[in-house]
Amino acid sequence: MKNQTQNKGPSERRNLADAEVLVVVAHGPGSLGPKLKSFISQHRRAQSGTFTYIGHPIPLREAVFKETEFLFYWGEDAHRRTVLPRGGYIGLPSLILDWVLTALFLARIRRHFDVCITMGLHLVLFGTLLKLLGMVNCTVSVFEEYRSQLYGWPVLRHMYRAVASFCCERSDFVVFTSALTPGILAGDGVYVDPAKQVIIPQPIDPSEIGFVPLSQRAPNSVLWIGQLTPDYGFELVIEAMALVVRKQPEVTVTVVSYTRLPDGLRAMIKEKGLEQHFNILGFIKEAEFNQVVRKHRVALALYQPKATSKKYVDVYRPWTYMANGVPHIINRVPPVAAEIEKAEAGIVIDYTKEALADAILSLLTDDQLHETCRQRGLELVEGRTSQSVLSDLLARLGVSADEVA
Repeated sequence: MKNQTQNKGPSERRNLADAEVLVVVAHGPGSLGPKLKSFISQHRRAQSGTFTYIGHPIPLREAVFKETEFLFYWGEDAHRRTVLPRGGYIGLPSLILDWVLTALFLARIRRHFDVCITMGLHLVLFGTLLKLLGMVNCTVSVFEEYRSQLYGWPVLRHMYRAVASFCCERSDFVVFTSALTPGILAGDGVYVDPAKQVIIPQPIDPSEIGFVPLSQRAPNSVLWIGQLTPDYGFELVIEAMALVVRKQPEVTVTVVSYTRLPDGLRAMIKEKGLEQHFNILGFIKEAEFNQVVRKHRVALALYQPKATSKKYVDVYRPWTYMANGVPHIINRVPPVAAEIEKAEAGIVIDYTKEALADAILSLLTDDQLHETCRQRGLELVEGRTSQSVLSDLLARLGVSADEVA
């Protein structure tokens, strides 16, 4: 399947329906990649252009989401989808395998691309090399967060910084999902030309927006979505629940996560006699996700104060809760906490078990407070739909999503 498309520079405007688009991302729940996949596949025109999506698993040891998805659209309603299990690969071996699988798939389909969008630093580097090899016209590097300071070894921090600087210098556009991230890169010695910078909020898929009446929700239900790693503060939930059950003995926390519950946390729950108050649901399919979220009365979005990367990113969990009409509790780490507190769209707390327990009890027992948070949360979500956010993004990239047949 060779393509005869002529090279077009990034400044030449194309319609998304006719463009050759490649998206290569490390994807997980709430990340930008799956939303781009849904948006672009809906806006391509039959027998015009192609769309290629390659989604790799996040290289996290505890993750249960371990597969690579290859999706290739061409012709009239024609597409090919392949899912490759990836169990057992973590860290550097996983990153290398991402490169190998991506290269093999691209060699197989043999296309030239107008736009290449990559996310995850090792995949951003891969996209940059594709541009240098002449396989793509326009490279778009997406940074949902910048992680050099998370590495304990100076040599790893230096390598991360050097790769980021190399890619940002050669990318046609650099997309940030937080207005704070460019400053973080600059503070680490990574310069990004302001003319290349595109700052967007994390988009909300329209299917996520909605709610069910309070009468249809489990009355003493609390929801946790997110990783069960130390930087997400699940230990604090266990400590707070030991206080909550004294006043609300019927309360239950449902845990939805693509990481496994560590043995230490499981032992902590057992030690405090809270086994019957935690329902470890694990990873759930996308088709069931919104239904599960909406049946809960309260949701939690906690971040360990030492988790420095979360202080500079647009975290996704609170937006998921607000879009689904579930009042939530968040602590003062991510920047969005100030916006939520100002809008009264949730309860913002200090990172203590007493503050968390009090907030949970308030949302479980105060219907008026619950309704206020629900309404204000849905209002805050307006303007963040994937249609508006991604249309604006692609317009900046010289690709229009308008007037698609």
